[in-house]
Amino acid sequence: MHALLVGMALAAEISCEEVAKMVEVGVPHETIVQNLADYTRPASSGSACLRSLPDVVFDAYLARSISPVVSPPRVAPGTLAALDAKTGFRDVLWGSAPTADMTLVETGKDGTTYYRRPSDSMTVGAAQLEAIAYFYWRDQFLGVMLMSEGYANARALLATLQEAYGEGHQGNQFMERYHWFGKTVTLSFDQKSSDDAVVVFRYEPLQEKQKAAEKDAAKSGAQDL
Repeated sequence: MHALLVGMALAAEISCEEVAKMVEVGVPHETIVQNLADYTRPASSGSACLRSLPDVVFDAYLARSISPVVSPPRVAPGTLAALDAKTGFRDVLWGSAPTADMTLVETGKDGTTYYRRPSDSMTVGAAQLEAIAYFYWRDQFLGVMLMSEGYANARALLATLQEAYGEGHQGNQFMERYHWFGKTVTLSFDQKSSDDAVVVFRYEPLQEKQKAAEKDAAKSGAQDL
């Protein structure tokens, strides 16, 4: 079965390394299959690594490739399901490595690295952004931060998020902070007293792996005391 699928997978634009990374960080198999099925241009890498992927991914992709194409059910906008349907931010997939056009701007104490892309569009709906920062853990795309300045941009940004994913949870009615808790993707909006706003999308399966690794490191360090 793997030999048959190798030829099919070469028709995917997404590389097998990217597929392997998505499997590693826990992207649902259905989402991986959807990504493979949605692209048609030649892959950027060889097919050897495809043979090491889980059989369930191969089986699902093979079944989709030889069966009549059935469009997946549409995810209703303005819901948490729409948030969980995100496979990344724009063209950057969760768990993928930094792209060639990204520039490293900072490395955190916890090993998280932050990148920016000069080519990024700084428009989200009617809001104008000041910056977009991608953050990675062990070279895997973990989340993205959007930053805006001024009241008008903050309100426009919030309106766009609520249109896309619902009203969100506001823990304190006197503070402009909202959270959306999806099963795999979480989102936060925080409008500061200065009216500058920060939005963060985070991929939870990879976040949990980071927390587990930090906990293991702490346990190991405790043995040195």
